[in-house]
Amino acid sequence: MPQIIGLFVVLAFLIWLYNAMGAVAFWLLLIAVVVIVVWKARSNSDKFRVTASELAMLTMQKKISPQESKSLNLRLLRGKNYRIGELNRHLEILRESIDIALMSKKKDIATSRMDTVTETWRLINDKYIELLSDDVKKYIGSVVDSAYKNFQTDMYLNMAQGHIDKAYSLKTEKSRNKYKLLACDVLREGLENPTSDKDKIKAKLFLIENSMQ
Repeated sequence: MPQIIGLFVVLAFLIWLYNAMGAVAFWLLLIAVVVIVVWKARSNSDKFRVTASELAMLTMQKKISPQESKSLNLRLLRGKNYRIGELNRHLEILRESIDIALMSKKKDIATSRMDTVTETWRLINDKYIELLSDDVKKYIGSVVDSAYKNFQTDMYLNMAQGHIDKAYSLKTEKSRNKYKLLACDVLREGLENPTSDKDKIKAKLFLIENSMQ
């Protein structure tokens, strides 16, 4: 019933508009409205006409919002380019896992996410790599390699910072020093890692040790 009433209202408005404007002006206006609607629809559709490589770069460089990416993935997964949608979902997981691995102050979370990076990149290489251009493959590979390299240092720095954050939330110097010592232990462990950036770790260790004097 509401739909029928709405239809009658629209028809009544169009008849009134026709009588008020005259036939020529009415049809010109109607044609203009149709052209605008079609142009808008095509413009929105063009947002989803991207190649796998273009979408991969948008995702890896975080130049597409999560909402836009989700909407795009849904459209791709329902059509003939569903494999591009699958690839993009894996790239989203890859990018998110790298970010968390390099920022988490919890060792188990950081290492788990780094494992996900390894597994996801391997999956992409096994099933979807032919969808990407050579330049994009090289770029994503460099992002992953950089993440592996930085992880060997950032994990220790982040864990130490977690202890420092805890230390400064406590009231007594004794309690604060307890967590500062834990931070120092983590950093010394990092110095034993043959691939860590020793200078960064030593700089952090120096600041914490000095704060306890």
